[in-house]
Amino acid sequence: MKLSDSTISVLKNFSSINQSIIVGEGNTLRTISVMKNILAEATVEETFPRTFAIYDLNEFLNGLSLHDDYTLDFSNDTYVVIREGRRRVNYHFADPEVIVAPPEKQLVLPSQEFASS
Repeated sequence: MKLSDSTISVLKNFSSINQSIIVGEGNTLRTISVMKNILAEATVEETFPRTFAIYDLNEFLNGLSLHDDYTLDFSNDTYVVIREGRRRVNYHFADPEVIVAPPEKQLVLPSQEFASS
């Protein structure tokens, strides 16, 4: 798997809300600020095969930027392998217990109707 430019852009924006993230299985990314006053959600092109946690999202993205044509291999439970040609880097996952994560429950906001005058 390779992350698209739009997914990397979403992750960069999310890192300004919270430096850590728990990526769930599927194609929805969610984050919440440490103060729990900002919640963000985005649907991305890629479908992640497993749930994993990244403690320092900027560090992870900087590591990806060192590669031109990488692939991500999520076959291990404790780390992702970033491969490019013969190079290989293991990026270890964080413990999800130390990361401030958004609630599992989906947030349902009331609809707003505006009348034009």
